[in-house]
Amino acid sequence: MIGGTGNNINDEFPSFMKEWLEFGVEMNLAAKRELGSRKIGKNNNYGEASGTLRRSLSVRAEGPNGGRLIFYAKPPADSYAKFMHEGVNGTIRKHGSPYSYTTKAPPVDAIRKWMKVKPVRLRDKQGRFITQTEARMNSAAFGIAQGIKRNGIKGIKYYQNAYDLMWPRWSERLMDSMQDDIERQIIADLGDGNVVATTAK
Repeated sequence: MIGGTGNNINDEFPSFMKEWLEFGVEMNLAAKRELGSRKIGKNNNYGEASGTLRRSLSVRAEGPNGGRLIFYAKPPADSYAKFMHEGVNGTIRKHGSPYSYTTKAPPVDAIRKWMKVKPVRLRDKQGRFITQTEARMNSAAFGIAQGIKRNGIKGIKYYQNAYDLMWPRWSERLMDSMQDDIERQIIADLGDGNVVATTAK
């Protein structure tokens, strides 16, 4: 009997659960493509100087029957993933984010690491490349940090964009698998004699 035995949802709806978990995996991959990299996706501006956030994106099934999909970022990217997704308002430029810079700018050490991985080459006022001394690199990193504080960070809603892209492709497929499971259950109920005729009074 459908839904009346207390059975595990994986037993009652195996086709749907298989498709549901596969949808989660594909949506997670789509989120990684939203972030982009040298090899995957088109966004060259976010998270891919090191690729840490993109590689950290994961999905797992939770709940008594494993029917709830949880999308998340693994450490260390979990500490800043929400800011990358939602963006951060600057002290001057706003991005409609729930997060804002106030008195503190991004850490200069973090900017230095980004500059090294990018990599960033320094130029003088005439646009000529100059020797990258520690003092010059620190000065440039400080300037970038202050600029980020003023202008903020425009978010890229990688999971929301991934859902908007993947759901239209998967919704009918998921509904079809649910229908297949329901039909299988009805046939099983008929075979077990669980469907009986009723007489009108």
